[in-house]
Amino acid sequence: MRHRHGGPAVLKYEVRFNISERGLQENKIVPVGVNDTGDERINQADAIVAASLALDDQGIRHWVLKGCVKVTS
Repeated sequence: MRHRHGGPAVLKYEVRFNISERGLQENKIVPVGVNDTGDERINQADAIVAASLALDDQGIRHWVLKGCVKVTS
């Protein structure tokens, strides 16, 4: 599936983490969009990397990946 501009389709994922910061435990879902590479494994890996960088941008350094699912619209 391609957009009218000829670029790759953007797929939406929700990446779930268990956050452990300052003695608190919480679950967090980070929504991300990644370009469709045609390989679901690479798409999920890209989503996990993007979501973990988003956590890093928020100053969250201690987390455990719980899952990554494609969001259907």
